[in-house]
Amino acid sequence: MMKKTVRFYELRVVKSSGGNDEVLTVGNDFWQKMGDHVDTLTAQQRQIQIRGRYVHGESRRARRPAQRYFYVAGVRERAEWPDGLSSATGVVGDLQPQDRNMVLIDPTYIVPFGGSNQVAVLTMSAASPRVTALESWFTAVHKPNSPSITYMLAPVINSRVSHRLAEAEGATVLRVTVAQGSEVPEVGGGHIGEAARAAKAVSSETDIELGWTLNRRTGGEHTTSALLDGARWVREDFVSKAEVNLVLAEGDSLKRKKYDLLKQQFTAMEKFDIQSDERPSEFAVMTGVNLAIASFRKEFSS
Repeated sequence: MMKKTVRFYELRVVKSSGGNDEVLTVGNDFWQKMGDHVDTLTAQQRQIQIRGRYVHGESRRARRPAQRYFYVAGVRERAEWPDGLSSATGVVGDLQPQDRNMVLIDPTYIVPFGGSNQVAVLTMSAASPRVTALESWFTAVHKPNSPSITYMLAPVINSRVSHRLAEAEGATVLRVTVAQGSEVPEVGGGHIGEAARAAKAVSSETDIELGWTLNRRTGGEHTTSALLDGARWVREDFVSKAEVNLVLAEGDSLKRKKYDLLKQQFTAMEKFDIQSDERPSEFAVMTGVNLAIASFRKEFSS
Protein backbone atom coordinates (compact mmCIF):
# COMPACT_ATOMS: atom_id res chain seq x y z
CA MET A 1 0.00 0.00 0.00
CA MET A 2 1.26 3.46 -0.89
CA LYS A 3 0.21 6.77 0.63
CA LYS A 4 -0.39 9.63 -1.75
CA THR A 5 -1.77 13.14 -1.46
CA VAL A 6 -4.83 14.16 -3.47
CA ARG A 7 -5.32 17.90 -4.01
CA PHE A 8 -8.53 19.72 -4.86
CA TYR A 9 -9.13 22.64 -7.22
CA GLU A 10 -11.95 24.68 -8.70
CA LEU A 11 -11.96 25.75 -12.31
CA ARG A 12 -11.67 29.44 -13.09
CA VAL A 13 -11.76 31.12 -16.49
CA VAL A 14 -9.57 34.21 -16.81
CA LYS A 15 -10.11 36.81 -19.52
CA SER A 16 -7.14 39.14 -20.02
CA SER A 17 -7.76 42.58 -21.49
CA GLY A 18 -5.49 45.62 -21.43
CA GLY A 19 -3.34 44.21 -18.67
CA ASN A 20 -6.34 43.41 -16.46
CA ASP A 21 -7.59 39.91 -15.60
CA GLU A 22 -11.31 39.25 -15.24
CA VAL A 23 -12.39 36.00 -13.59
CA LEU A 24 -15.43 34.48 -15.32
CA THR A 25 -17.72 31.58 -14.48
CA VAL A 26 -18.63 28.69 -16.80
CA GLY A 27 -21.43 26.16 -16.82
CA ASN A 28 -21.28 23.15 -14.53
CA ASP A 29 -21.02 20.89 -17.57
CA PHE A 30 -17.55 22.22 -18.47
CA TRP A 31 -15.63 19.00 -17.76
CA GLN A 32 -18.19 16.90 -19.64
CA LYS A 33 -17.79 19.12 -22.70
CA MET A 34 -14.01 19.14 -22.30
CA GLY A 35 -13.92 15.35 -22.25
CA ASP A 36 -16.15 15.10 -25.32
CA HIS A 37 -13.88 17.54 -27.15
CA VAL A 38 -10.66 15.76 -26.18
CA ASP A 39 -12.17 12.49 -27.46
CA THR A 40 -12.35 14.01 -30.96
CA LEU A 41 -8.66 14.95 -31.11
CA THR A 42 -5.85 12.90 -32.62
CA ALA A 43 -2.89 11.79 -30.51
CA GLN A 44 -0.76 14.50 -32.16
CA GLN A 45 -3.31 17.19 -31.29
CA ARG A 46 -3.26 16.06 -27.67
CA GLN A 47 0.53 16.37 -27.38
CA ILE A 48 1.28 19.98 -26.48
CA GLN A 49 4.69 21.55 -25.94
CA ILE A 50 4.59 23.42 -22.66
CA ARG A 51 7.68 25.36 -21.57
CA GLY A 52 9.99 23.14 -23.60
CA ARG A 53 8.43 19.83 -22.56
CA TYR A 54 5.81 17.79 -24.40
CA VAL A 55 2.70 16.95 -22.40
CA HIS A 56 0.37 14.20 -23.60
CA GLY A 57 -3.22 13.99 -22.41
CA GLU A 58 -6.42 12.07 -22.98
CA SER A 59 -9.94 11.66 -21.68
CA ARG A 60 -10.69 8.27 -20.17
CA ARG A 61 -13.65 6.44 -18.66
CA ALA A 62 -13.03 4.20 -15.70
CA ARG A 63 -15.09 1.02 -15.42
CA ARG A 64 -14.98 0.59 -11.64
CA PRO A 65 -16.24 2.97 -10.45
CA ALA A 66 -17.77 4.23 -13.69
CA GLN A 67 -16.61 7.82 -14.16
CA ARG A 68 -14.70 10.05 -16.55
CA TYR A 69 -11.25 11.38 -15.78
CA PHE A 70 -8.31 12.96 -17.55
CA TYR A 71 -4.88 11.39 -17.85
CA VAL A 72 -2.22 14.04 -18.50
CA ALA A 73 1.44 13.03 -18.59
CA GLY A 74 4.78 14.71 -19.10
CA VAL A 75 6.95 13.12 -21.78
CA ARG A 76 10.56 12.39 -20.82
CA GLU A 77 13.22 13.20 -23.37
CA ARG A 78 15.43 10.18 -24.05
CA ALA A 79 18.36 12.07 -22.56
CA GLU A 80 16.47 11.91 -19.23
CA TRP A 81 15.75 8.20 -19.33
CA PRO A 82 17.11 6.10 -16.45
CA ASP A 83 19.15 2.93 -16.97
CA GLY A 84 17.75 -0.54 -16.38
CA LEU A 85 18.95 -2.97 -13.71
CA SER A 86 18.47 -6.73 -13.72
CA SER A 87 17.66 -7.73 -10.14
CA ALA A 88 18.74 -11.29 -10.95
CA THR A 89 22.17 -10.63 -12.48
CA GLY A 90 22.97 -7.11 -11.29
CA VAL A 91 23.68 -6.07 -14.88
CA VAL A 92 22.97 -2.43 -15.72
CA GLY A 93 21.93 -1.55 -19.26
CA ASP A 94 19.98 0.85 -21.43
CA LEU A 95 16.20 0.81 -21.49
CA GLN A 96 15.28 -0.78 -24.80
CA PRO A 97 11.50 -0.87 -25.38
CA GLN A 98 10.34 -3.19 -28.14
CA ASP A 99 8.47 -0.31 -29.80
CA ARG A 100 11.13 2.13 -31.04
CA ASN A 101 8.55 4.95 -30.83
CA MET A 102 7.77 4.24 -27.18
CA VAL A 103 8.70 6.99 -24.69
CA LEU A 104 8.50 7.29 -20.92
CA ILE A 105 5.77 9.46 -19.43
CA ASP A 106 4.91 10.59 -15.89
CA PRO A 107 1.13 10.88 -15.37
CA THR A 108 -1.23 13.04 -13.37
CA TYR A 109 -4.86 12.04 -12.86
CA ILE A 110 -7.57 14.75 -12.92
CA VAL A 111 -10.98 13.54 -11.71
CA PRO A 112 -14.00 15.88 -11.98
CA PHE A 113 -16.72 15.28 -9.40
CA GLY A 114 -19.94 16.70 -8.03
CA GLY A 115 -22.25 19.21 -9.66
CA SER A 116 -19.70 21.97 -10.05
CA ASN A 117 -16.33 22.40 -11.72
CA GLN A 118 -14.26 20.87 -8.94
CA VAL A 119 -11.53 18.31 -9.59
CA ALA A 120 -9.38 15.97 -7.54
CA VAL A 121 -5.77 15.86 -8.75
CA LEU A 122 -3.28 13.05 -8.11
CA THR A 123 0.34 13.34 -9.28
CA MET A 124 2.09 9.98 -9.51
CA SER A 125 5.73 11.14 -9.38
CA ALA A 126 7.92 14.18 -8.89
CA ALA A 127 8.17 14.53 -12.67
CA SER A 128 4.39 14.42 -13.27
CA PRO A 129 2.78 17.63 -14.62
CA ARG A 130 1.86 20.10 -11.91
CA VAL A 131 -1.16 22.37 -11.95
CA THR A 132 0.44 25.15 -14.00
CA ALA A 133 1.18 22.66 -16.81
CA LEU A 134 -2.34 21.21 -16.54
CA GLU A 135 -3.85 24.67 -17.01
CA SER A 136 -1.73 25.23 -20.10
CA TRP A 137 -2.65 21.84 -21.54
CA PHE A 138 -6.41 22.28 -21.08
CA THR A 139 -6.24 25.79 -22.53
CA ALA A 140 -4.21 24.63 -25.55
CA VAL A 141 -6.38 21.62 -26.44
CA HIS A 142 -9.70 23.36 -25.91
CA LYS A 143 -8.75 26.48 -27.88
CA PRO A 144 -11.27 28.95 -26.40
CA ASN A 145 -13.01 31.29 -28.84
CA SER A 146 -10.89 34.21 -27.66
CA PRO A 147 -7.07 33.99 -27.37
CA SER A 148 -7.36 36.12 -24.24
CA ILE A 149 -9.21 33.29 -22.45
CA THR A 150 -7.22 30.88 -20.29
CA TYR A 151 -8.18 28.28 -17.69
CA MET A 152 -6.98 28.42 -14.11
CA LEU A 153 -7.28 25.88 -11.29
CA ALA A 154 -7.69 27.58 -7.92
CA PRO A 155 -6.90 25.51 -4.83
CA VAL A 156 -9.78 24.75 -2.49
CA ILE A 157 -9.17 26.19 0.96
CA ASN A 158 -10.52 24.28 3.96
CA SER A 159 -14.10 25.11 4.88
CA ARG A 160 -13.34 27.33 7.87
CA VAL A 161 -10.81 29.56 6.11
CA SER A 162 -12.70 29.58 2.79
CA HIS A 163 -15.62 31.16 4.62
CA ARG A 164 -13.20 33.71 6.06
CA LEU A 165 -11.82 34.52 2.62
CA ALA A 166 -15.35 34.95 1.24
CA GLU A 167 -16.37 37.20 4.13
CA ALA A 168 -13.15 39.25 4.27
CA GLU A 169 -13.36 42.98 3.68
CA GLY A 170 -9.84 42.81 2.26
CA ALA A 171 -6.29 42.02 3.31
CA THR A 172 -3.63 44.20 4.95
CA VAL A 173 -0.60 41.92 4.63
CA LEU A 174 0.43 39.41 1.98
CA ARG A 175 3.83 37.70 1.90
CA VAL A 176 4.76 34.99 -0.60
CA THR A 177 7.91 33.10 -1.53
CA VAL A 178 8.33 31.62 -5.01
CA ALA A 179 10.96 28.88 -5.05
CA GLN A 180 13.72 28.69 -7.65
CA GLY A 181 12.58 26.64 -10.63
CA SER A 182 8.85 27.12 -9.98
CA GLU A 183 6.65 28.25 -12.87
CA VAL A 184 4.43 31.21 -12.01
CA PRO A 185 1.00 30.93 -13.72
CA GLU A 186 0.76 33.03 -16.85
CA VAL A 187 -2.51 34.65 -15.77
CA GLY A 188 -4.43 35.49 -12.62
CA GLY A 189 -3.62 37.19 -9.36
CA GLY A 190 -4.30 40.74 -10.54
CA HIS A 191 -1.47 43.15 -9.74
CA ILE A 192 0.01 40.62 -7.31
CA GLY A 193 0.28 38.09 -10.12
CA GLU A 194 1.81 40.69 -12.43
CA ALA A 195 4.44 41.50 -9.81
CA ALA A 196 5.29 37.81 -9.34
CA ARG A 197 5.63 37.26 -13.09
CA ALA A 198 7.81 40.37 -13.47
CA ALA A 199 10.04 39.27 -10.58
CA LYS A 200 10.36 35.78 -12.06
CA ALA A 201 11.42 37.27 -15.40
CA VAL A 202 14.52 38.75 -13.76
CA SER A 203 16.05 35.33 -13.10
CA SER A 204 15.01 31.68 -12.86
CA GLU A 205 17.93 30.93 -10.53
CA THR A 206 16.73 32.65 -7.37
CA ASP A 207 13.97 32.30 -4.84
CA ILE A 208 11.65 35.31 -4.94
CA GLU A 209 10.28 36.89 -1.79
CA LEU A 210 7.41 39.34 -2.28
CA GLY A 211 5.66 41.25 0.46
CA TRP A 212 3.03 43.91 0.82
CA THR A 213 1.98 45.37 4.16
CA LEU A 214 -0.11 48.26 5.43
CA ASN A 215 1.37 47.84 8.92
CA ARG A 216 -1.17 49.53 11.18
CA ARG A 217 -2.68 51.69 8.45
CA THR A 218 -6.23 51.01 7.33
CA GLY A 219 -5.61 51.22 3.60
CA GLY A 220 -8.05 52.01 0.82
CA GLU A 221 -10.49 49.52 -0.64
CA HIS A 222 -8.45 49.21 -3.86
CA THR A 223 -5.34 48.21 -1.92
CA THR A 224 -6.98 45.72 0.44
CA SER A 225 -8.95 44.17 -2.43
CA ALA A 226 -5.79 43.72 -4.50
CA LEU A 227 -4.08 41.92 -1.62
CA LEU A 228 -7.14 39.74 -1.09
CA ASP A 229 -7.21 38.79 -4.80
CA GLY A 230 -3.55 37.79 -4.51
CA ALA A 231 -4.29 35.66 -1.46
CA ARG A 232 -6.98 33.77 -3.36
CA TRP A 233 -4.57 33.15 -6.24
CA VAL A 234 -1.53 31.54 -4.58
CA ARG A 235 -1.16 27.76 -4.42
CA GLU A 236 1.42 25.18 -3.43
CA ASP A 237 2.72 24.26 -6.88
CA PHE A 238 4.55 27.59 -7.34
CA VAL A 239 4.60 29.21 -3.89
CA SER A 240 6.59 27.70 -1.02
CA LYS A 241 5.30 30.18 1.59
CA ALA A 242 2.17 32.32 1.69
CA GLU A 243 0.78 34.32 4.60
CA VAL A 244 -2.10 36.77 4.66
CA ASN A 245 -3.74 39.06 7.22
CA LEU A 246 -7.47 39.29 6.50
CA VAL A 247 -9.73 42.14 7.53
CA LEU A 248 -12.82 40.52 9.05
CA ALA A 249 -16.00 41.99 10.46
CA GLU A 250 -16.68 40.95 14.04
CA GLY A 251 -19.74 42.66 15.43
CA ASP A 252 -19.48 46.39 14.86
CA SER A 253 -15.71 46.37 14.44
CA LEU A 254 -13.09 45.09 11.99
CA LYS A 255 -10.34 42.76 13.15
CA ARG A 256 -7.25 41.32 11.48
CA LYS A 257 -6.58 37.59 11.40
CA LYS A 258 -3.40 35.93 10.11
CA TYR A 259 -3.48 32.72 8.04
CA ASP A 260 -0.88 30.45 6.47
CA LEU A 261 -2.54 29.87 3.11
CA LEU A 262 -0.57 26.76 2.15
CA LYS A 263 -1.45 24.94 5.36
CA GLN A 264 -5.10 25.83 4.78
CA GLN A 265 -5.35 24.31 1.29
CA PHE A 266 -7.51 21.21 1.50
CA THR A 267 -5.76 17.94 0.69
CA ALA A 268 -6.49 14.30 1.48
CA MET A 269 -3.80 11.75 2.27
CA GLU A 270 -5.05 8.33 1.25
CA LYS A 271 -3.68 4.80 1.08
CA PHE A 272 -3.65 3.45 -2.45
CA ASP A 273 -3.59 -0.27 -3.11
CA ILE A 274 -0.44 0.05 -5.23
CA GLN A 275 2.49 -2.32 -4.83
CA SER A 276 5.98 -0.89 -5.16
CA ASP A 277 6.95 -3.44 -7.81
CA GLU A 278 3.74 -3.32 -9.88
CA ARG A 279 2.21 -0.91 -12.35
CA PRO A 280 -0.67 1.01 -10.69
CA SER A 281 -4.02 -0.28 -11.91
CA GLU A 282 -6.80 2.10 -12.91
CA PHE A 283 -9.03 0.50 -10.27
CA ALA A 284 -6.49 1.14 -7.48
CA VAL A 285 -5.93 4.75 -8.53
CA MET A 286 -9.63 5.60 -8.90
CA THR A 287 -10.56 3.86 -5.66
CA GLY A 288 -8.01 5.93 -3.76
CA VAL A 289 -9.07 9.17 -5.44
CA ASN A 290 -12.72 8.48 -4.63
CA LEU A 291 -11.87 7.90 -0.98
CA ALA A 292 -10.23 11.33 -1.04
CA ILE A 293 -13.33 12.83 -2.68
CA ALA A 294 -15.44 11.32 0.12
CA SER A 295 -13.20 13.11 2.65
CA PHE A 296 -13.68 16.34 0.68
CA ARG A 297 -17.46 16.02 0.76
CA LYS A 298 -17.42 15.36 4.49
CA GLU A 299 -15.31 18.49 5.05
CA PHE A 300 -17.63 20.75 3.05
CA SER A 301 -20.99 19.13 3.81
CA SER A 302 -21.92 21.56 6.58
